[in-house]
Amino acid sequence: MRLIARVATTPIASAGDVIAHTSTAKGYFGLLKCGVVGTSHHVSEQHLDRYLAEFAFRYNARHVTDSDTNGKGTQPSSREKACLQGLVADGSGACTVPIDPKKITSDVTLELDEQAVSVTAFAKALDHFIGLVKEVSISAAPTKDPSAWLVDVYPGSVGIGLRAQSGAFSYEEISVIRSALLAGVRDLDAGHRPRMFSDRAIEHSKALATIQNKRAQPLTVRIWSGQSEAIPVSREIVRSAETLLAPSYEQEGTVDGRLERVSAHDKYEFVIYDTVTDRGITCYVDEPLLDQALLAFRKRVEVTGTIKYRSDGQPVSVRAREIVRFPDASEIPSLDQIRDLLKGA
Repeated sequence: MRLIARVATTPIASAGDVIAHTSTAKGYFGLLKCGVVGTSHHVSEQHLDRYLAEFAFRYNARHVTDSDTNGKGTQPSSREKACLQGLVADGSGACTVPIDPKKITSDVTLELDEQAVSVTAFAKALDHFIGLVKEVSISAAPTKDPSAWLVDVYPGSVGIGLRAQSGAFSYEEISVIRSALLAGVRDLDAGHRPRMFSDRAIEHSKALATIQNKRAQPLTVRIWSGQSEAIPVSREIVRSAETLLAPSYEQEGTVDGRLERVSAHDKYEFVIYDTVTDRGITCYVDEPLLDQALLAFRKRVEVTGTIKYRSDGQPVSVRAREIVRFPDASEIPSLDQIRDLLKGA
């Protein structure tokens, strides 16, 4: 079957000064075909709407000359600009496509302003963004499950959204989390310690600010609060985080917690986590104490030595001089056993 398009000699549609014939559509598609086949060679489905907008602008401006615009040329309409602005070439010739805010359905979203990132960079971004949201969730809603988030992925730039599971948080708690995230990033950028950011949240923010693209260049990273506001995660956060988390004085003392993450690479060290705050403290040991540390792995210990503190009094690290392991619950005599011991005495 052959489909024959006959050109009408009279208008078939009109709107104000705009008159359309079947030849109008034929002329537009002819221009589009020449552009796609002769210039672009290939058009992806993802960006088809942008290419259509570009050639619609070209076709609509086909009769406009420089004399008609005082030599300034023609400008796309606001609608055409909205479609075209997504195709922005960077220095490498690649294109980045920003997230369309109107399509965001997540409570908070991380945007990496590049279409293609390495597996390593994507995994790092996802891990630290989720970690940051979980830490802020703990501060904003300490009685709720900080992992109760669903992941959304957006086209264009690499967009990773987190949406609270139904009933996991109240509307007020989600609002606080969203506000705290943006306020915290803004405070870090200004060199201040965010009120609702733990040390881990600061470390996650620092890691997000160091993500690089495939050309080993810093990526533009943004965090969105719903559809309303986005804030960049700038490189200034790296300097602020290092300053805020750096030790400022040291003194002799004792710390206790659960011993984990033993390492013997270059130097002997392990990390103990405070039983109340779950904050990690790096412990450095000499070789004679290494066996004691290994025997106490995943046990609660008390470490005595030279402790380095931050300016706010939080311990950062300790040069261990003595390690004492707390007994397990099974090793502690029961109340009945204590009574029998006392009777025997």
